[in-house]
Amino acid sequence: MSESSDEQTDDSLVERVLGGDRAALEELLLRNYDWMERYVKRFLPASNRSTLSPEDIIQDVYLQVFRKIGSFEPQGRGQLFAWLQTIARNTVFDALRKVKRSPSALCSQVAAGSESGELKGLIEELAVDKNSRVTQFAREKELRSAFWVAMGTLPTEYRQAVELLYVQELPIDEVAAQMGKTVDAIRGIRMRARKQLQASLVRLSRYV
Repeated sequence: MSESSDEQTDDSLVERVLGGDRAALEELLLRNYDWMERYVKRFLPASNRSTLSPEDIIQDVYLQVFRKIGSFEPQGRGQLFAWLQTIARNTVFDALRKVKRSPSALCSQVAAGSESGELKGLIEELAVDKNSRVTQFAREKELRSAFWVAMGTLPTEYRQAVELLYVQELPIDEVAAQMGKTVDAIRGIRMRARKQLQASLVRLSRYV
């Protein structure tokens, strides 16, 4: 697809996003994942990337975007992307401040997420829908990008459970204790979160 075609597609998606179309927002974020990654890296010093990865930042950015899009009021052409940049920049700076305040705690959490075999296994499992139809992601990076977009759409409780179980790789009884729920309740949340993530990935696979 040409650059001008990409711009036209983005313009069309922005119009739909501003009209309240959340599916269009998912597609827009997926299509511009590489753009967002490059932008985040501009503000994330190389010396901090052992404790903070662009992927971690983007996950938080997308979560905020889905939460705040309803209150976004554009003032002109291009304002949506400027708004995304503001959220991304502030998220990087917030994360850097947290690292400065408590580097060891955040380092261990991020390291677990970056190398998590549980997370990698979850993403690979979710790439096949309930009818065993493999989604159309050609590259692993496309799949991971779509996963983080999908994570942003989850209810807070679902997202927290996924992070604790698959990113931090905590035992389910510890997750239950942290979230103030029973182990059976966490199992139910995990199942519903996986179903929602899988449905999102199947839908997002149409955009690649």
